[in-house]
Amino acid sequence: MIKIYYITVFLLFFSFSYLSAQYNLTEKIKLAESYEKNGDYKNASRLWHELYDVRPERDDFFYGVIRTTKALNQFKDLIPFIENHLKIKKTPSLLALYGEILWLTGSFDEASKKWNQAIELFPNDNQTYIDVAAIQISLRLFERAINTYKIGREKLNNTTIFSDELSQLYTILNNYKDGTREILNYFEESRNQPITQGRINALIGSTESKSYILDELRKRYKNSDDPEFRRLYAWYLRLINNHQEAFEQFKQIDRLVNAKGYEILNFANISLRDGDYSIALEAYAYLIDQGKSNTFFQNALFGYAKTLELSIMKDEKLSKNKVLDIIDRYRRIISEFPNSQNSDEAYIRIANLFLYQLNEPEKAANELTSLLKVSGNRRITATASNLLGTIYLMQNKLEDARILFSNVRRKFEKLSPDEYHFALYKLAEIEYYSGNIDTAYARYLEISNLSNTDVANDAIERILFIDQNRNFNKAFTLFSKAELLEFQKNYNQAIENYFSAYESAPLSNLAELSLVRIAQIYFSQSKFTDAIKTMELLLEKYKDTIYGDLAFLKIANSYFAVGNYDYAIEKYTDLLSKYPRSIYLDEARNKIRIIRDRLN
Repeated sequence: MIKIYYITVFLLFFSFSYLSAQYNLTEKIKLAESYEKNGDYKNASRLWHELYDVRPERDDFFYGVIRTTKALNQFKDLIPFIENHLKIKKTPSLLALYGEILWLTGSFDEASKKWNQAIELFPNDNQTYIDVAAIQISLRLFERAINTYKIGREKLNNTTIFSDELSQLYTILNNYKDGTREILNYFEESRNQPITQGRINALIGSTESKSYILDELRKRYKNSDDPEFRRLYAWYLRLINNHQEAFEQFKQIDRLVNAKGYEILNFANISLRDGDYSIALEAYAYLIDQGKSNTFFQNALFGYAKTLELSIMKDEKLSKNKVLDIIDRYRRIISEFPNSQNSDEAYIRIANLFLYQLNEPEKAANELTSLLKVSGNRRITATASNLLGTIYLMQNKLEDARILFSNVRRKFEKLSPDEYHFALYKLAEIEYYSGNIDTAYARYLEISNLSNTDVANDAIERILFIDQNRNFNKAFTLFSKAELLEFQKNYNQAIENYFSAYESAPLSNLAELSLVRIAQIYFSQSKFTDAIKTMELLLEKYKDTIYGDLAFLKIANSYFAVGNYDYAIEKYTDLLSKYPRSIYLDEARNKIRIIRDRLN
């Protein structure tokens, strides 16, 4: 019984001692980590050394000593430390590390010997070459690292291993020939298109490299039966703007994977997105020519019309007949594929063409009304309602607009958040235009809390503007009415209201802004003399106006527009000298350069 008692006491004492030692060890580790994190490498190194002396087999203690001693730049102190540790165990990574420390202390030959020793001792381990090369790369010894990987290939009897690592090294050295070879070796093993494309892109620095890469891709993949290889080749063709050959490759890819036109549609969509309209039209037409039997006939019809629309938008002298031709193409989609996503968007695009290209808001409204009759409560309903509501605002049908925006607010908060936010803002605008400033202000406040939305910033601007000017009741009402008239393109009435607002509160910021708005309208109408007079009035009446730099810019731009370059340069120069922090400096300098080029 006494014997059992002593054994129990001994075990309890031993357990307590062991737990106490473990606790002390844990606390010391935390303290060492804390010192190191806070940059106190001296104390951190001391503690890691103490921990290592107790448990030298622990890698975290060993590398704690390495990290902190390196941070103190005490590289020579690490040489005997690593030598002793190598007696405990010898690995490729430790020998590579030893070589690093020797290199940092200037013992270059000894460092090379240690790296070679790592390879000699562990020649059949892939990790050996990775560890040694990683150290060499950290020392920016890129050529040595390349040589290490080449030795690895020989020792392992594998001509493509380490392609990933070698491709990155050759890219760093801008060696496009070897780099291309290794990148393609890597691709053939990994099939990783994004990484491969990124590395090829990084190698293109000259006409020679561009041609070399094209030749290599063409030799390897032009006639390949592997669709992934052809995709890479087609991607590169698009990158160097060889769109026609890229299109031919996508036709072959479509055949190889039996995609029935999907790959060609994808090529057309990518080309459209990138603004390569000519080849996009050709690709869409290729599918359209196959008729309705092609699964993607509808998508191709819509894509063709959309591409044609965007391509001719580049033409500033866009003829009515061209616009009507595009509208007819969209109507075909609506007729042949009613109640489809493409037909819904076709309605919207037709409405926009009537509204913004042909200036026929009534016809635009008719298109949207037709869409709303069949759209139900789908997202397109919110889009159509907001656009139609905007047209009603242009037509001064404020109550009809309010009904549409209210419907979007009521039904589409979750289904279409962007359209919901737009409707909220437009409802606030209706109150603003109607002179109900307090109601508008409350709604703007509500909208300003919708963080990460486009309308929140607009609402904040309105709030600040109202706070600055709401005491000028008559002028404010005239100004808000003028804004609505300007939005409705009733420019003569808008100018009258802006000028009345200026006269009603001549000492206010509102008066200055009214003159700016008048000048902007004149400028948009090419009435440059009137624009100059208005801005000169602003500068005369308000010597310290916050719109001074804008006034000089508008005056200068007006002179520039009529070809009076001497006066234009004078005003641009005034802007540069009087407003050295203006946001318009770059524009002024650019215009001066253009004038001087023309005069020379």
